[in-house]
Amino acid sequence: MQFIFINNAEKQLDKSDKSVQKRISEKIEWYENQNNPIKYAKQLVGDFPLTHRFRIGKWRLKGIWFQSRDIFMVYEIEARGQTYKKKRR
Repeated sequence: MQFIFINNAEKQLDKSDKSVQKRISEKIEWYENQNNPIKYAKQLVGDFPLTHRFRIGKWRLKGIWFQSRDIFMVYEIEARGQTYKKKRR
């Protein structure tokens, strides 16, 4: 699987601390080297058009999985608290 960052997600990653960027990059590399990385993702319900999210420590990478191309497009990178606060509104 290949992870592709959409503009907003790329900006969110760039704004993060270097240690967060490193942790996310290392974990994405680990996911990409797995036989079936989507098994580590949680399917999202009620967050259309986003389909899945990957957990990296307290961070959540939310996006769309294109199964036919084995691509995960990352649309949002958020800390756990931000994700759930936004959902309650």
